[in-house]
Amino acid sequence: MSKRLRMGVAGAAALGAAMTAGGVASAAPGGNHGHHGAAARQDARNAYLKHSGGQPTSTHTPADGDLADQMAQYSAERTAPTGTVAAGALAQAVKDGDSLPAAGGAWSEVTTQPYNAQPSNYTDPFWSNVGAGFGLVGGRTTALAAAPDGTWFAGTADGGVWRSKDQGGHWTPVFDHMPSLSIGAVAINPSDGSVWVGTGEANTSQDAYAGTGVYVSRNDGNTWQPVTDSDSGTNPLTSHTVFRIAFDSAGDAYAATDNGLFRWSHATGSWSEVLDPAGTTDNPPYDQQVTDVAVVPGTGGRDVIAAIGWHGPGNTQNNGFYQSTDGGMTFNKVSPTGNIDAADIGRTTFAYSADGSKLYAIVQSPAALAAGSESVLQGIFVASGHGRQPASVAGPWTKIG
Repeated sequence: MSKRLRMGVAGAAALGAAMTAGGVASAAPGGNHGHHGAAARQDARNAYLKHSGGQPTSTHTPADGDLADQMAQYSAERTAPTGTVAAGALAQAVKDGDSLPAAGGAWSEVTTQPYNAQPSNYTDPFWSNVGAGFGLVGGRTTALAAAPDGTWFAGTADGGVWRSKDQGGHWTPVFDHMPSLSIGAVAINPSDGSVWVGTGEANTSQDAYAGTGVYVSRNDGNTWQPVTDSDSGTNPLTSHTVFRIAFDSAGDAYAATDNGLFRWSHATGSWSEVLDPAGTTDNPPYDQQVTDVAVVPGTGGRDVIAAIGWHGPGNTQNNGFYQSTDGGMTFNKVSPTGNIDAADIGRTTFAYSADGSKLYAIVQSPAALAAGSESVLQGIFVASGHGRQPASVAGPWTKIG
């Protein structure tokens, strides 16, 4: 049985137990109005909320505490007897599993009926206009990268890394035997063309799992090695999630994680945490969640920018934009000018134009999220450089969307 199949069977069993125990899939006052599957569960959820005093909406309800309890139970079943699963334990479990004896034998497929995602005479009342609304679709794709030879790599929320050599026509899984299939970032190192993967999906949902560190492949994804400290062999990025991996021209790497920004020195072969305003042992990590990092084009790796952006509520005191002018060794918080509200910066994604003259930012608004607004974006912004000077993270910023 493949690793993905083993994990899928276990996950499905656990999810069924969690949903039943939490009351979401059980019968609720009001019935299911003849719906089936996911629609029936949604009806049960709505009836449960009404029965307990809440009114289901697209944002928040007075019964959110009950839903939070259900999500806590969902998590507890996956982490018991402790509150978290250590990445080291996960890596050791994979090693132990690989050492188990294998039994051969012939297998024949028994599920030979064609997949039917659209049962007749069924309309999903919540997520689609016609049919069941479910099909052969992928989940969250968290990262994409293109190698110089045209190969594409895709990182998925909990499905590992996939490779395509024909512009997405066909995909092959290349990360299935690694300790973690939860992927947050994929990047190509321009200094040597190697593929780097940051494990741990960096989306703050109840099913975004922490990873076991950063891995590198120097043979087009055929084999992978952990990027650890060369002297000690330790991996400080275990039990983190990774938003982004970025490189300078010398091959130094940056990993933006849910608990600080880490710098990999190509010269020393070691990681160091270079942006951690709440401290190196901060827990929980919400107040120094580095959602993006970028090396400023045209500076030879001297200038590096980063964003800290927890969505709240609370723990947002360190949110904002940061800049290094000494090759990523130290960072200072900057005060953005122009249209950006510096007091309302949440999760942020940066993108430089190739020549560095334009810097774009998509900025989340913690205030809008707390208010239950239809959109939780503060906006899409651009900053422009002057002459040969690249665009500055300090702005001035212009809102363009």
